[in-house]
Amino acid sequence: MGPFPLPPGRGGSSAPGWAFSPPPPPREKKAAPSYFLFRENKYTKPRGISAFMLFWLYNYYFMSTRWQIWIDTGGTFTDAVALTTNGLSQRVKVLSRGCLRGRLLERLAPGRYRMQQRWGISTSIFKGYSFYALADAGITATVLSADPATGILELDRDLPLTPSSDFEISAGEEAPVLAARLLTATPLDAAFPPLDMRIGTTKGTNALLEKKGTDVTLLITKGFGDLPAIGNQQRPHLFQLDIPAPALLFEQVIEVEERVGADGELLIPLTSQELQRVTGQLTCSSVAVAFLHAYRYPAHELAMASALEEAGITHISLSHRLSPGIGLLARAQTAMVNAYLDPILQNYLQGISRQLHDASLLVMTSAGGLVDTTLFCAKDSLLSGPAGGVVGAAQIARQMGFERVLTLDMGGTSTDTARYDGRYDYRFTTTIEQFSLLSPSLAIETVAAGGGSICTFDGQRLCVGPQSAGAYPGPACYGAGGPLTITDVNLLLGKLDPAAMGIPINIADARRALHDVSDQIFRRSGEHYTEEELLRGFEDIANEKMADAIRHISITRGFNPPDYALLAFGGAGGLHACRIADLLQMNTILLPYDSGLLSAFGIGKARVERFASRQVLSPLSECLPELPATFDALCREAAGLLQSETCTFTRLIFLRFKGQHFALEANYDEDWRAQFEQQYRRLFGYYPGHLPIEVESLKVIAALDSELRQLDTPAWQATAQPASAAYPVWHWESLPDGAVIDGPAILLNPFATAFIEPGWQLTLEVGRNAVLRRIAPAPALSNPQREAIALELFTSRFTAIAEEMGAQLQRTAFSVNIKERLDFSCALLDADARLLVNAPHIPVHLGSLGICARLVREAIDLAPGDVVITNHPKYGGSHLPDITLLCAVYTDEGELIGYAINRRTTPKSAEKGPARCPLTPPVWPKKASFSSHVPGKSR
Repeated sequence: MGPFPLPPGRGGSSAPGWAFSPPPPPREKKAAPSYFLFRENKYTKPRGISAFMLFWLYNYYFMSTRWQIWIDTGGTFTDAVALTTNGLSQRVKVLSRGCLRGRLLERLAPGRYRMQQRWGISTSIFKGYSFYALADAGITATVLSADPATGILELDRDLPLTPSSDFEISAGEEAPVLAARLLTATPLDAAFPPLDMRIGTTKGTNALLEKKGTDVTLLITKGFGDLPAIGNQQRPHLFQLDIPAPALLFEQVIEVEERVGADGELLIPLTSQELQRVTGQLTCSSVAVAFLHAYRYPAHELAMASALEEAGITHISLSHRLSPGIGLLARAQTAMVNAYLDPILQNYLQGISRQLHDASLLVMTSAGGLVDTTLFCAKDSLLSGPAGGVVGAAQIARQMGFERVLTLDMGGTSTDTARYDGRYDYRFTTTIEQFSLLSPSLAIETVAAGGGSICTFDGQRLCVGPQSAGAYPGPACYGAGGPLTITDVNLLLGKLDPAAMGIPINIADARRALHDVSDQIFRRSGEHYTEEELLRGFEDIANEKMADAIRHISITRGFNPPDYALLAFGGAGGLHACRIADLLQMNTILLPYDSGLLSAFGIGKARVERFASRQVLSPLSECLPELPATFDALCREAAGLLQSETCTFTRLIFLRFKGQHFALEANYDEDWRAQFEQQYRRLFGYYPGHLPIEVESLKVIAALDSELRQLDTPAWQATAQPASAAYPVWHWESLPDGAVIDGPAILLNPFATAFIEPGWQLTLEVGRNAVLRRIAPAPALSNPQREAIALELFTSRFTAIAEEMGAQLQRTAFSVNIKERLDFSCALLDADARLLVNAPHIPVHLGSLGICARLVREAIDLAPGDVVITNHPKYGGSHLPDITLLCAVYTDEGELIGYAINRRTTPKSAEKGPARCPLTPPVWPKKASFSSHVPGKSR
């Protein structure tokens, strides 16, 4: 290692005020220098004064007066945290539409008004902003002056507005730029001070979900042009009769005359004439290229890229560079998504850079690392904001002495959950709606239950989400005509203090929206619900959805939630944390002081990272001698992408038993064989050690360590404690270290609210972060008597069980039919063996599952622990290859309450693929059948 520490701002340790902003490396410079050496898991360059060191020394001594700003742009709000040049921290939150909201209190003179606002700034910087009245979109003006200190607003004309009129002001800039103006107090006619910005954004995610991307041309091997439309034939909505055609991200598809075999044999060469033909037919400026077997043999994709560059195409997405893994469909979808979003995100980032002038810009990725804009890929940004939250949560957990946490990040549009167990949990296939991308990301489970989730009645049951009120119109209480949402529910339950929220709040509008839902229920069902019943019902449904998301990243992967602490953040995470912990039987909750801005905080704490991977797909016994050399090559590749003198590496090996689809991750620098066995036993309950192990892939994460300055927190302030009509209210800044609060109570800070439920006790620790511990037994699971509430709650609970059954079956499968075609069904039956709920698998099985169970009951008495296995047509079998497993479910008191049942198609002998093309005659003749049980009492 050289004689100087790593450069500040690029992942190295830094003293207060230091920052580093080297010019971005050219895009084409990818290879690592030839003199990189491997020693002690680090690549180091020979000592000596290089141009890089000289440039760093210049920054070290002469460029220490730069702001550091960390931004997370969510669906509703944009959070920002800044470190000033004197080492102090600042925090702001703005609407993601790039605007600020306020309320007019009175008219003082023509065009002059007194206003109410919570913009987080005391300087008047808003000259030239546009003014919009929320009640009447046609009323606009230009701001001459808006002074937050005096509360005086001056417009260029007098407007016919009444007192208590809500308004917005905007300069038409992106939300991160607006946040930077508030933090640095920079008006429109002044230049920004030198600053370094780190940003996470939902821009790409929203464009993908709303289908507002760029026109794309897909180039694919001849004969596979219909592959994106055919997909994998899985149905996300099992009983949907009007099945919509899959969304296609391309405007044009061109089949290319080329073919390379799976073994690298050149079957059809890619000729210059073919390249000319393809480039001459292009109609789009963004192109995705996905050729068969290019993940191993990319020569044809590279030749096509050269031809496209010569033809003037500026946005080219090659599947083998974006996702070097097996599976043409997933590689093609990854390339298409990247091509679909890349022009939009590049323009977005370039626009921010232009407005910020002398600013360096790093972008957060879904994998929890930072990349320079010149190396940024659009497909890596889809979970960048939630990934920042996980990084921030891990940092806070370590500070508070907890190594095992489950995170709950409840924002305006959705809630994100993740698991941290001393290291990050990665996944390398990301699914956004129907698109499955081969892209590294932190393992984050997202559910459409946020503060803005719309609360409705569908004619039979209460529903929360998936639709969201978004930033506009927002919840009903925002005063812009929005619907009833979870934010309104919390407000009407007394868990939110209107005076502490960042925008004007209208309680009357929230109550009016609740009455609209109540009236709708009465008209459609004839039942009358009280306000309390409706509010508690919507709250319970939202809590159940969020708890189910946590189960997906814990229980379904073999981890027990009570063994973890629940770290709650996001604007609304603290409002629901206690109830969700009750549902999961968890006893400890962590509440960071910066919980409302934790994703932005995490982006500031993230490391600059790059991934390198290699698909292996070989038996461990064959490739074991080659593993060290392969990892060395991947380390050099990842270090070259970082363009760094020195970096640390995480080396991951992914193992599975030969024939399985689900691979488990192990750290190659530790006892990876033991890790694999331990994880397999925890996940599946057994370990088939006699089976051959296969290496699925190798991955390396190269990172520059980031040791940025710690954020300061406001000092203790002795202030009077207000009390609301419902619960005691405490301000976070008014509490000294060691303060203890028993629930029920409301805890406020400027950017988030927490509600301490009865039976919980909060202790404020050093660093201003809080720990909640259960001081009374968890209440029993709520079983509401009103049908509209109970129907939704129990549907969610039962569906989660059926889906967990299917996930376990898919993970353990060796058959292509099971692990890829999902040719199985899992369901729960009631005590009379009638269908209660099923997971979204194969519909053809479900009609006979109940019949099968009822017929089996007539032949066999099922005691607790008994399992029946049958494929006999007499007992409700679909056809002979279908095997059904049936298990009775009893309470601790011995009462039969239902049945768990699943049915799967068993492949024939020597199955070649999903179409079941046997190489030899099947072992079972057509008329073979069997019926057995273990153990049981036969009649």
